[in-house]
Amino acid sequence: ITLRQQIKNTEGNHFHEHADFAFFIDGKPFNFSDYKYMSVMPCSMNPSDHIVFEDMLLEDSVHLHNNDGGVIHVHKPGITFNDFFESLDMEFNDTAFKDADGNIFESTNQKAFKFIVNGEEVESLATREIRNLDRVLISYGAINRDSKSLLSEYGSISNKACIASENCTHREPAAPENCSQTPKPFLLRMIGL
Repeated sequence: ITLRQQIKNTEGNHFHEHADFAFFIDGKPFNFSDYKYMSVMPCSMNPSDHIVFEDMLLEDSVHLHNNDGGVIHVHKPGITFNDFFESLDMEFNDTAFKDADGNIFESTNQKAFKFIVNGEEVESLATREIRNLDRVLISYGAINRDSKSLLSEYGSISNKACIASENCTHREPAAPENCSQTPKPFLLRMIGL
């Protein structure tokens, strides 16, 4: 599959927020850590630069990288979950999901989407703005599934957004990014800290 897309640049690189998420289909996690979903050059382009990549769809205002498919990186205010999935060449609304390979999952009288944001079930997610440190579950499955299975899926969500947002550096340092909120001093970057 060859996708030709340009990296779309944001209005400056000062906005940088992160959210943790997981997406389950019939009880199985969807693997967003695959290389084809990764942005290889986040926040590193000048507004006048345009690069075309084969076999990749990259979006500079919202993306995944560092082979971590559980942390969404947002670099522009107002980015929604619909925007995020669109950046991955997918279609998403509150009742349907089409992945990059063309597989379609739709709400029916037997299966439906459920969304949990920061521990609370919500009716709608597609047009919701991705906010810093959100923890979001998107789950597609049998309508009559029990809340225990949803809570188990929600419990699998990482808590790495606070590291990437540099709000919990006491846990471990953030992975280096060109657009991290606080640039690391040269010496720390050289020794890998």
